Amino acid sequence: MKVSLNWLKEYVEIDLPASELTERLTHTGFNLEEMEERGGDVMIDLEVTSNRPDCLGHLGVAREIAAILGRELKYPAVESRETGKPAPEQTSVKVVAPDLCPRYIARIINHVKIGPSPKWMVDRLETIGIRAINNVVDITNYVMMECGQPLHAFDLDKLSGRQIIVRQARPQEPFIAIDHSEHKLDRETLVIADAERAVALAGVMGGFNSEVSDQTRHILLESAEFEPVSIRRTARKLNLHSDSSYRFERKIDPVGTEWASRRAAALIAQLAEGQLAPGAVDVWAHPFKPAAVTVKFDHVKAVLGINVDPAVATRILTSLGFTVDRTDVEQLVVTVPSFRAEVTRPIDLIEEIGRIHGFNKIPLRDTINIAAVPPSKAERQARIVHEALNAAGYSEAITVSLMELKYANLFTDVPAENVLRIADARRQVNDALRCSLVPSLLLARRLNQDAGNAASDLYEIARVYPPGDRGKLPREQRHLAILSSAADPRSLRGTLELMLRRLNIAEKITLVPKPMEWFLPDQSAQILLGGRAIGILGTIGPAMQKTFDLKKSAAVAEINFDVIAAQPLNPVAVTPLPKFPAIERDLSIIVGEEITWDRIRTVIADLAVPDLETVEFGELFRGKQIPKGQKSLFFTLRYRNPGRSLTHEEVDAYQQKVIEALAQACRAQLRTV
Repeated sequence: MKVSLNWLKEYVEIDLPASELTERLTHTGFNLEEMEERGGDVMIDLEVTSNRPDCLGHLGVAREIAAILGRELKYPAVESRETGKPAPEQTSVKVVAPDLCPRYIARIINHVKIGPSPKWMVDRLETIGIRAINNVVDITNYVMMECGQPLHAFDLDKLSGRQIIVRQARPQEPFIAIDHSEHKLDRETLVIADAERAVALAGVMGGFNSEVSDQTRHILLESAEFEPVSIRRTARKLNLHSDSSYRFERKIDPVGTEWASRRAAALIAQLAEGQLAPGAVDVWAHPFKPAAVTVKFDHVKAVLGINVDPAVATRILTSLGFTVDRTDVEQLVVTVPSFRAEVTRPIDLIEEIGRIHGFNKIPLRDTINIAAVPPSKAERQARIVHEALNAAGYSEAITVSLMELKYANLFTDVPAENVLRIADARRQVNDALRCSLVPSLLLARRLNQDAGNAASDLYEIARVYPPGDRGKLPREQRHLAILSSAADPRSLRGTLELMLRRLNIAEKITLVPKPMEWFLPDQSAQILLGGRAIGILGTIGPAMQKTFDLKKSAAVAEINFDVIAAQPLNPVAVTPLPKFPAIERDLSIIVGEEITWDRIRTVIADLAVPDLETVEFGELFRGKQIPKGQKSLFFTLRYRNPGRSLTHEEVDAYQQKVIEALAQACRAQLRTV
């Protein structure tokens, strides 16, 4: 934010050198970017954070200086003589999109004389880098840089029907900006229109077909409040950035809109010899209701480490524009002004008190006590899980909890109408809280795909927000989701088993086939841990692939990580490496489609073969060689005795016992081809 030192002195008494003033401002949160002498004035470029749009005008900066120096802030007088027909009889304003334009004020100034601005105004504008154009346009720029409220002047005679309609653009609606760039608009663009066409991009730039020229005689002056996200979207999409859009993107003062309108209208009447019509057309969807915040002095001391006298705290907050409604030795009750919308909590007021009172007054300790704190169980579990998943080749994704409604309830049984959404109408997209992590990973997969990274194996541990029962707060659960680009559910099962082994959890993962609409047939299952359902697994089907615009399929798994975190973190038992070799035997059998791998593994386990070490699944096969309604399973059995070497005759006997048990329990047949 570039300000003129001479201009600031109009609002507050400044008797410090510019260098000392900027140092004081830096200590209160406004870093100096640049300082330069320009024609008897000093240009000061201050860094203004995005949460302080009130300081995007000279009055806001002057208010800070007045608070720092303990001086009085002097507002410019707004005096004007109104004459002629009232403004509501000369024009009309219709706001079709009140959620995108909460307030719109129109004033009429007739019989203006367009010409050059006075030297004092030209000098001030040029000091901060704004080129003078003519008296009317310069006044709108001057008032914007004075109070932070963007304004726009229309040539009233160029407005069809002499009316204003604030609406969303029609598809492919043509628009020529004042910089002569041509655009085709869409429904997401908010425009200021007359009875026939768009005459300005709301909050961004005026139109060529309604700009003020040397022939202009009648002015419609706009002062409005626009929804920040809408303005940011339009400016970026059309690559049209302006001082106005910069301020609207950070939210302007809804009450100050009216003061800026009166101030600019009075200057136009004075400097352009215009006749200001009585009154204004003011369309305000939701009049401002100030918030009250209570701050306790013991909280101030706990945060700042010092006692601040109630009278000092009251003076600081009052000088910053806050209204102290009630004060005593214990607390302050403060009304927040309309230009400080970011102040909502007691800690915000404590920050204001601290930075003006002086953070340098907070005492420093000679020593700092540092205590080594061992990691908690949750931290150790999280580290083990991250190491296991990274070792398996997966990369961690970090995504946001808000997404489009069409994705938010996928891979769950939550109806779309029950998904929790942000009530604030200003947020138009990504306003739903996700109920599953899988959509987040699929969107991350698409982002990688579009960036040329086709193989992206991802995981995330984060919260999901399924709605609570009967209007209760959402059930905030931590979930773990894994995405495999190879589209192989078996690799996901193996990854989950690896994670459980690293965590030394005794209970086993089992999969129960279960058809689900999001997955391919016969490639979806419910995940059980010790018989308890904890998640789902499967390969996404064509419908989901199309929904997320993926070129290739993917396998995904999601579990309730809170169930895993609740398991005891048992110490790992270490066994010596085996001294004697193992003997492995492959087995290929044909069974009915209804026989699951878990059934086969259970039958073998029930035999309690003394030297059987592991049973490892190999592959599943269906084809011409296999009778209809049956399938072929290939797996490997590993035998080992810890005290001696096994003989092949012993292993043959064990193997025969397994074959006979499978034949009896599962009607299994050895596959010979």
